[in-house]
Amino acid sequence: FKKEATLIGTIGLWQIDKENHRAEIGYLLNPQQHQKGIMQEALVAVLDYGFYNIGLHSVVANVNPANEASKKLLAKNNFATATATMDFQKQNMALCRKVILRKTILSMVSFLIVLFTRF
Repeated sequence: FKKEATLIGTIGLWQIDKENHRAEIGYLLNPQQHQKGIMQEALVAVLDYGFYNIGLHSVVANVNPANEASKKLLAKNNFATATATMDFQKQNMALCRKVILRKTILSMVSFLIVLFTRF
């Protein structure tokens, strides 16, 4: 085993709106760690925390429509498409489209989990 932990990704709830019981979720995972079930496990833990500990009623994820893996992960966790929008921030000299997906408590401060692994 290595003595040092290696950061492989992050996941967290942010834009928490306590009055309306909703938040956004965001995550990032090192591509070398894809397809191992890591983000699935982390997503379930963070959603459970949000719904059952914070008292959220809905969680929103903003997703690039080209990110099929992320859309698949969210669909697997009962997120449904709420809307599609055009983001007018330039990204690589092009307009960025995004799909907004939402999960509600019925379908199933900031909190951050940092994922790490030891080899």
